[in-house]
Amino acid sequence: MNGMKLSSSPGREHASHERMIGSLCARTGAPEAEVRALFSSEFARLALGATIRSYLTLLAGANVLGLLSRARRSFRADMGRRRVDTAVERQLPESGQTVQAVGARPSE
Repeated sequence: MNGMKLSSSPGREHASHERMIGSLCARTGAPEAEVRALFSSEFARLALGATIRSYLTLLAGANVLGLLSRARRSFRADMGRRRVDTAVERQLPESGQTVQAVGARPSE
């Protein structure tokens, strides 16, 4: 192809980005501004060395979905640890014992 980059028209690419951003928002429940920023950043990163842009929207979308999923799992894990901490704090005053760290045995 004589070193030319293959790409769709800017209007089609923009419409494709908007559909992907909307889909990611619907699928993850993440705020549009956050998804838009992540998608723009990831698309730009992937586009740097791309000679064929056909799948960049799909790749960027998949990467953003992975980022959002990992962030959500991390958030849920943190919330689970906080619930355990709160439950321990609620139980201990009744027994008069204290805990020095999560998972530590109560002191006597």
